[in-house]
Amino acid sequence: MSLTVWGIMKKYVVFALSFTLLFPVTSFSAIKKPATKVAAVKKPVAKKSAVKKVVALPSAKPSPTPAKDWIDEGDSCDIAVTNTVKGYPKGLQTMDWLKCDDKTKKYIYIAPPKLDPTKPKQGDNCKGYSGIVEGYNHNFELVSLACNPTNSTFAPVVTIPTKPPLTTPSVALSDSNMFANLDKCKIIDGDSQTTNMTAGFPIPYGRIDLIKGAKVQIIGVDFADKAVTGKSPKDLNQNLADAVEKFWTAQSSVPVKFDWNWTPDWLRMPNPINSYSLGGSFFAGKFNPDTYFNFAREVISKTDSTINFSGVNFLFIVFPPGIKSEEIGTFMVHTQGTYSTQEGNILNLIMAGGDYANADTYIHEFGHALGLTDTRDTVDVGNQKSDGMFYDIMNNPRYPELLVWHRFLLGFLENSQIHCINSNEPTTHWLVPVASESKQVKGVVIPLNSTEAIIVESRRAMGFDTALSVSDNLMGAVVYTLDSKIPYHRTPVKVVQVLKNSESVVTNGFRVTVVESGDFGDVVKVEKVTN
Repeated sequence: MSLTVWGIMKKYVVFALSFTLLFPVTSFSAIKKPATKVAAVKKPVAKKSAVKKVVALPSAKPSPTPAKDWIDEGDSCDIAVTNTVKGYPKGLQTMDWLKCDDKTKKYIYIAPPKLDPTKPKQGDNCKGYSGIVEGYNHNFELVSLACNPTNSTFAPVVTIPTKPPLTTPSVALSDSNMFANLDKCKIIDGDSQTTNMTAGFPIPYGRIDLIKGAKVQIIGVDFADKAVTGKSPKDLNQNLADAVEKFWTAQSSVPVKFDWNWTPDWLRMPNPINSYSLGGSFFAGKFNPDTYFNFAREVISKTDSTINFSGVNFLFIVFPPGIKSEEIGTFMVHTQGTYSTQEGNILNLIMAGGDYANADTYIHEFGHALGLTDTRDTVDVGNQKSDGMFYDIMNNPRYPELLVWHRFLLGFLENSQIHCINSNEPTTHWLVPVASESKQVKGVVIPLNSTEAIIVESRRAMGFDTALSVSDNLMGAVVYTLDSKIPYHRTPVKVVQVLKNSESVVTNGFRVTVVESGDFGDVVKVEKVTN
């Protein structure tokens, strides 16, 4: 599984993303099938065993009927043992799905209804992370499917309510006033080499403050040999803008603002697409950043007289669907350049190249324009690793809900939603899941020094983290460390342990224990360890 990297090219920092990701192998719920009753091979007509009718001699001992190694429609079944299996419907010589009928206790053929050919079916092959998609289960019912990494096939996702009711825990909690002073918990950025994004306070200059608002100008560009007719840039890209706004709005407990501005028509570049030399792949080492930067400035120069760029703090340049990586090779976010217009400078740019210009890519790259750094190992762009972190869109899109640390850093939380440990006294905290819409406490920060901290948050399969439903080992009270001195290409946040009820872990001189757990989240006790 690989992740896109934002590599530092020449004096610029450029980022590119490909979300075929590293994430822990998980297991999906699968329909049980008796190992000895199903043959996963096509049944030749001539090889189906049959008993010939013969006249038995009085002294002859009858020969036993050979046991068949396949299942036919009409065979007996036990619904307590198996429900749906592959077998042979009557009159067919190819295998298809048979279902154990509860009334007759025999296998019956599930006649497939007319299906939408664009939707996957349970058991279909999938490649890497395919996200949570709508498709058909073995009963041809529309369900949510996800790619099972153990066998690379689609399997149903257990349905989890997106907004489970939050109840009040029974354990006595510490007084919230003890944790109101957040100054010591505003861990500063310790990486002096990276100036356009950060793991600590403050957010770098030029990045977008979503509380104040993102004003995005989107310019659609096509080419002489890639012309678009009948559809505007907005028609073909509105779904991506909607996905970006929906995700980032959900991450914040305080209101955020988006202002989308679209060019009504495509800017037609006069030459064929390949003449602009944008086909260099970042992952193949052929990406030429200056070519991309200059192309963006040419687009601005051709539109500056007709577009009012006043207040724009993010420029998107989008291309027609179907553009291949050999034509525009890299999806780029650029946050260390200046793009001048008649109305002012724009400091954040996205050019949507490559075959992976999908919603996850846009959402991740948007995070860089907010000032967030990658939270994974990107030293080897072709072999990226989780590097000790498994959550957050800046790590991977499988469990994309932002870390509580990133929410704190971006100003997405009310001050009361962070508990800052300012003493060595034992304290007890109720943490609601980070993905919940609750205004209750979402994180505990234990400062170790000006650049390091221990952070605790609660994770459940809800919001954008529904894939956690098949990763129980990643649900619970997540204890992780922050070291903002770790340079770019390695993650500054690393999971220590995901705690279940009654479990505890000791790290950096503190013990964290889950004393109560439920749909409401986790109640954790924090203690200073003297020995």
